[in-house]
Amino acid sequence: MGKNDSDEHWIGFLGSLNEVQARQLAGLKALEFGCGGISKVGKLTGMDYKTIKRGVTEVENRIPNE
Repeated sequence: MGKNDSDEHWIGFLGSLNEVQARQLAGLKALEFGCGGISKVGKLTGMDYKTIKRGVTEVENRIPNE
């Protein structure tokens, strides 16, 4: 479950985002990865499962940045 070039780009971009934006991007990527996506994003980024799950929920419910 290594990083590919595409992963390197969005992971690098996370550092320029605020907390809400980073969480929502992580949630979006988890949804894109599909089954096991939250775990994959967690391994790639070091983000906590609950944080990514919250991002998934926000993306699914279309909660805008606060």
